[in-house]
Amino acid sequence: LSQSGAATFASSVSATDGLFSGELGVGTDTPVTSAEISKNSNGHGLAITQENAGYGYHSKISFRGSNGSGGFNQTGAIAAYQQTNGLNGYLRFFSNDTEALRLNSDQSATFASSVTANGEVIIDGGTGVSSSALLHIRQNGDADGNGIAITSSNASSHRIYKSADGSLNIGASGSTSDFVQKLNGEAEFASSVSAYDDISIKSNTASSDGNYHGTLSLSKGTGAAKIIAIQ
Repeated sequence: LSQSGAATFASSVSATDGLFSGELGVGTDTPVTSAEISKNSNGHGLAITQENAGYGYHSKISFRGSNGSGGFNQTGAIAAYQQTNGLNGYLRFFSNDTEALRLNSDQSATFASSVTANGEVIIDGGTGVSSSALLHIRQNGDADGNGIAITSSNASSHRIYKSADGSLNIGASGSTSDFVQKLNGEAEFASSVSAYDDISIKSNTASSDGNYHGTLSLSKGTGAAKIIAIQ
């Protein structure tokens, strides 16, 4: 099939090799790009069908540019891979011939390299309240499994999360509230605190003599609390 001028087809057109020297319109007789699909209803578009069933078969849209020697290089591509009879597939986005982004069947996304954002980044768990920040993490609950987990080759992780009362909790996976900062500014430690320099305790409000006086309170569940000075 070869068509060098305008033509209108009343029904479907099939061809093994088709050449259109102008613009191709589907649903429109005034296409303004090389190919244009138009329909005045929901659900219209372009369907690419892979007729092979089974894992690994895919449909692909390629974007190519001239290599200067009569051939073409792929500058980008979008490929849809199927896993089981067309279901549970994933979408791959390529830059040149290298995969840059994969949208998985569970709606998660995998990036091949670093991600740069020029505005706010929101990790939305669904229950956290809105705020304004460059990095905004909305938890999907109020427990240690709903915040941030930091891991290494060690079997234990460290957790950072906000509890239902608004407190910030930090701790190892076995004791995730080792450090708690409350909304009023108070801080609690679940165990001893070691410092290799001076510890200053200072009030935010000056007393009548114009000085700032801090208070050190010692308490212990049983027995006496002690201050031990070692020189």
